[in-house]
Amino acid sequence: MADDSTPNDEYAGKMLEDESSTGKKRPWRKQKMSSRAIAASLYRCWKRHPRKYAALKKRSDWMQQCGNYLVFGDIVNPETGEVARKLQAAQFCRDRLCPMCQWRKSLVTFHQLSEIMDRVDADHPNEFIPIFLTLTMKNVPSAELGAAITRILQAWSRMMTSRHKRKPWRITGGWFRSLEITYNAETGEWHPHIHAILLVSADYFTNPDKYIDHDAWVAEWRWALGCDYDPSVDVRTIKNERAHAVAEVSKYAVKPGEWVNLDDADGTDSRVELLALELKGRRLVAFGGLMMQARKLLKQEDAETADLVHTGEDAEVRGDLLVALDRFEWQVGVTNYVRVKRDVLVEPPSE
Repeated sequence: MADDSTPNDEYAGKMLEDESSTGKKRPWRKQKMSSRAIAASLYRCWKRHPRKYAALKKRSDWMQQCGNYLVFGDIVNPETGEVARKLQAAQFCRDRLCPMCQWRKSLVTFHQLSEIMDRVDADHPNEFIPIFLTLTMKNVPSAELGAAITRILQAWSRMMTSRHKRKPWRITGGWFRSLEITYNAETGEWHPHIHAILLVSADYFTNPDKYIDHDAWVAEWRWALGCDYDPSVDVRTIKNERAHAVAEVSKYAVKPGEWVNLDDADGTDSRVELLALELKGRRLVAFGGLMMQARKLLKQEDAETADLVHTGEDAEVRGDLLVALDRFEWQVGVTNYVRVKRDVLVEPPSE
């Protein structure tokens, strides 16, 4: 084994460039900058109320350090000689408001949900088809966000559990739901909504006893919410767009978006403080029915505690050869990840 540490080689000082297997550039720099902005906001919230928000100081410190270094490995497939870059080590804070960690958790959820759907297909061939469902409610001001989150999650449970035996529950073999909250900077209102994938029987669209048309979905969701208006509901089939649908429901609950405004520190702090308090203890994603059973059989760990380094695509394949490690560190001056060291572990196999 070679140990050729080359901190000053021709590659040292290069900015990080990392792409997925599909060629999409991974947003390491964007997520790190957003995390730093939110960490700074948490710190300001603590400074204003040091006794009340002592926990926010700790969260700020952890988030400030999140992703300060990233270690990537050059992985060689010994059969094909193909080289791929995969993350091998990093420090993540795991905070629910951290864009870096929420992005990594969404990758975990995407991989897990894909595995679950494949497992259900294998165990129940041609028995179920997936449909994609988005359920919304009226936008709410900041003062009502906590109550709105509670209301929308309880509405889902009311509609999709056995207690009330509603039709959506009766026709669904398994489901996954996630909560997403967006912010409208123009109105100052929040928009909680649910993305879900439901597994319905293969004859769902041809059996009138099972099929639920759009108006009926609206009526069911209105009943579940207990509202006096017709909430917006979007329901569609998942044919050749499974990956897109899975990615949609795997999105993290809150993205920095318009609720983080570097030109409005006070407004940002009030929104960060609100989310820090209202998201605490919430179950942001959930599984039911066959999808929950498949999850248990696959022995999947909760995304909140799962490995955020090896998120599925970054997992090593048995037999692959780790030949080199590149360490990148966040440099405040250039606001980017810079390569500081390369360790060659073994020489790659010759052709």
